[in-house]
Amino acid sequence: MTKMMYHKSFRRYRKRVLSSLLLLVLSAVMIWEAFFSAIPVNRDASFLLSDIPAYTSSPYVEVNHNIPFFTEEELKSEEYESYSELDYLGRCGPAMAMIGIDMMPTQKRGSISMVKPTGWHLAKYDFIDGKYLYNR
Repeated sequence: MTKMMYHKSFRRYRKRVLSSLLLLVLSAVMIWEAFFSAIPVNRDASFLLSDIPAYTSSPYVEVNHNIPFFTEEELKSEEYESYSELDYLGRCGPAMAMIGIDMMPTQKRGSISMVKPTGWHLAKYDFIDGKYLYNR
């Protein structure tokens, strides 16, 4: 192999390595952006953190002098229910409902044993009576 052929071969090899590294870096950036980009937040269903009183070891706290944040539209007398779409991670968002007698079921509820809401955990142990420590 002559010196000239060696240099051409080395340049070709170096181009391939640099192209591969560039492709790897671009792929890593795209994957990072897809998985770790900011999760969209629904600003309509929030209020200021400073409005929440400091923790006092009480099991509950009164917020806004017990005056709800409902708008006139939300307080209308008709029953309704509204659910947000799941986000791209499959998590639920805010839900709002005005529940009345008309929305109550008229038949006996069927089995809900196969319903697994977002965040459902089930712990089963042989040494506990009934096998289940918690299901939440």
